[in-house]
Amino acid sequence: NIVLHSTENPPRPGVARSVARWFSGPSAPRASCHVVCGSDEAIRCVPDSAVAWAAPGANRTGLQLEIVGQALRTEWLQQTATLERAAQICAEWCDLYGIPPSYVGPKGLREGRSGITTHWAVTDAFRRSTHVDPGGPKNRRWPMREFIAMIKR
Repeated sequence: NIVLHSTENPPRPGVARSVARWFSGPSAPRASCHVVCGSDEAIRCVPDSAVAWAAPGANRTGLQLEIVGQALRTEWLQQTATLERAAQICAEWCDLYGIPPSYVGPKGLREGRSGITTHWAVTDAFRRSTHVDPGGPKNRRWPMREFIAMIKR
């Protein structure tokens, strides 16, 4: 699976690098991701072959993509450069690992289906965290349909 997250920072240039630096620093929690993606760059944090600690219940089965923005505040469709960069990363992972470019919700995760999911869906499926990113409860603020279309393009 590919698990989407939001960094919980206001979107602006330089945030992806700052978040990646924070993940690797001494004050970081027990958390990591494979890639942090912003409007200006994407930063590799953990190799694809390593387990990133980002979504309990889907750490071992998911590639973790942190996207610069805030789950409950960011107007995602206004973050075109960020979404396009994130979609390109997802498309590459889909091609490389045979991941279907389609949404997998909580029920599908529990059934072992693969695809594109969110931290909210992992939380709802496995009840091992309280995170609701990148689009809040039930993914209400995340443009999943548009994002999947970007990945397919």
